[in-house]
Amino acid sequence: MGKKTVAVSKNLFEKIHYQNYSFPIFLYQDVYDEFLNGEINAHWHDEFEFNLILKGSVEFQTYSSYKDNHPYLLQEGDGIFINAKSLHHAKQLSSGAIMFGFVIPANFFNFHLSEIIYKKNVLPIMQLPLSSLCFFKDNKEDYVFLDALKRFYDLDSHSLGYEIQSLELVYRIWNALLQKSSNIPVSTSSHFNEKLQEQRARQMLSYIYTHYNQKITIADLCKIANISRSECFRCFKNVVGKSPMEYVSEYQLSQAAQLLSDHNLSIAEISEQCGFQSQSYFGKIFREKYGFSPKNYQKNLLQMKL
Repeated sequence: MGKKTVAVSKNLFEKIHYQNYSFPIFLYQDVYDEFLNGEINAHWHDEFEFNLILKGSVEFQTYSSYKDNHPYLLQEGDGIFINAKSLHHAKQLSSGAIMFGFVIPANFFNFHLSEIIYKKNVLPIMQLPLSSLCFFKDNKEDYVFLDALKRFYDLDSHSLGYEIQSLELVYRIWNALLQKSSNIPVSTSSHFNEKLQEQRARQMLSYIYTHYNQKITIADLCKIANISRSECFRCFKNVVGKSPMEYVSEYQLSQAAQLLSDHNLSIAEISEQCGFQSQSYFGKIFREKYGFSPKNYQKNLLQMKL
């Protein structure tokens, strides 16, 4: 795997840099093998995001207290919408996954036609207690959304009328999104508390990502988010779907798995760098997670490179 990561600020925010701010559509193609651990690290941005899986299978996780927070499995041909300001993370399930996508700013539709487009068709999406919405190739109702994304991917940026064609596809995609989300209830009185929990979860996750090589305690997480112990557990259950220490352990193990590809590091060094208090404990839970001891896992990685 490569070592590429999404550049984020301390609170996991990604700033999108458009080539042309007068035509703010940012298109990209992500090759998961180029990313550290084959993962797109957790991040959020102010933009709406649309993705289409071109090859392989990808697991998407959005950190939200709305309904459920289980990962979504997307196969080749499936797509997903990520709402503005939603914290999300994705990883390939096997080597070779590729994804096409684009983002547009929340005020994108204000640039075109009139403000009524924004008020009647965009603002309602932003106000939904919705972090993401999946579109599957086997669902006939999702065809328009996925077909428009595929057409966007195939569009030649040097062709005559490229900008007009791009706008047409964005509007077609957005209309399909509106239709699919029309049955989702608007924000309730509990929506504020849900968003507050998501904000607190971001703070704690950011702390974990930057301090995973140290001993992390519940008290540390409570302090960084300025919450009680019970609220800490509640936040993780509602937003992340796991207990705090379960998530810490899984993240430390994922970093250890990456470091094991560096054969200049000993098992003891990797154990220490990933925050484990003893090498024996590291070996025990690594074997439980991956089915191999760290040493055998490292040997297998070496054989794969030969």
